[in-house]
Amino acid sequence: MRSSFRVLLVALLAIGPLSKAGEMATEPMGDQAVLATQPSDFEVSFIMPGWLAGTAGTVGIKGLETNVSASFRDLLANLDMIGAGTIEARKGKLGFIIDGLYLKASVGGSPPGPLLSNVSVSLEQVLAEGTLTYRFFENDRAWIEFIAGARMIYLNTELSLTVDPAGARTVSENLSARIVDRATTAARDEVARRLPALVDRLTDKAADLKAKAVDDLKGRVSERVDDVRDRIRDLIDQGVGAGDPGYGTGIAGGGAIRDILRDYVNAKVDAELEAARARASEAVAEARARIRRELERKLAKVEAKLAKAIEKQIKDRIPNDPLSASKSWVDPFVGFRGRCQLWEHGYLLARGDVGGFGVSSDLTLNLFGALGVDLTQHSALELGYRYFSMDYRSGGFVYDMATKGPYVGFRYDF
Repeated sequence: MRSSFRVLLVALLAIGPLSKAGEMATEPMGDQAVLATQPSDFEVSFIMPGWLAGTAGTVGIKGLETNVSASFRDLLANLDMIGAGTIEARKGKLGFIIDGLYLKASVGGSPPGPLLSNVSVSLEQVLAEGTLTYRFFENDRAWIEFIAGARMIYLNTELSLTVDPAGARTVSENLSARIVDRATTAARDEVARRLPALVDRLTDKAADLKAKAVDDLKGRVSERVDDVRDRIRDLIDQGVGAGDPGYGTGIAGGGAIRDILRDYVNAKVDAELEAARARASEAVAEARARIRRELERKLAKVEAKLAKAIEKQIKDRIPNDPLSASKSWVDPFVGFRGRCQLWEHGYLLARGDVGGFGVSSDLTLNLFGALGVDLTQHSALELGYRYFSMDYRSGGFVYDMATKGPYVGFRYDF
């Protein structure tokens, strides 16, 4: 942070030597620059800014984040309303600046995961800034001020999501395959371990197994398969770019997924039991052939439903209605600004400030430079470039954006 202040101060202090080197006045400036010239009359200016900026960064609501990148043309095409203005006032060394901005626009966001085909971001932003200035250096051609203030930000954000059918199908099929593999391994292991003891208790080797013993076996297999729900949760959260507790938690923990997992485990255990008994005894295989075929058909049907059931849950649980959230906060900031008269009707402006400091935002950075040309005795046109970035995070709300672009401003000095 100290290095940032040193860079700003060195850049602005360079105005003094530049002004002397580029001096165009017919009268000499005097022997030296003076700190804090004699107090002057109260000075007031109004600036109407025009910022031809684009924006890029990350916006997040309730754990769902999307990357946003929009040029000035994109913003202009989707602009609902904008208003901005700045008032500056000074008497002697001290002054203040009041700056305001209102913006409402919609931009497209990149899908954060394969489950989404489109994300639309709507932003409503209010920025109000109050700044105190202290002019600690001034000569005939240049001045530099220390600035400190507070920036209030209000954001109302909406994310509109569109589920990608192909992505949902692919994720569902991958999850279904994992469930099948896990259940097959668990069922075969448990059947191989417990079947001999279950069969030995039968007087008729082709009779049905005891229902309680089969239920216990299914319970053991279910315990081994149940951890697949963690993988379901993770893959769905990755698919929509959501963090904990994302949509995957609700889907994997919902009753529909539990039911389809239970149905599949039951069908798989029954089919594996009959297959193992058939392999062990030709007599049993012949006596129970019809039962085995019915269970194999049932297993195939449940397996076919598995991916469709997961896909349906994904489509049903990811909201069709926009996600919305609003936040307001205040960030302190400090910095420097300065002006250098380049010729009789032309001047250079520069400003830089840093803020946030973890009070609300983690960090804000505001850099500005412009060339001004006098139009009349009281008005001027300023052309330059501005960069402003902000990194704010609170709970599941994220606004980590950088806005930058050419600047055109009209200044009127009263």
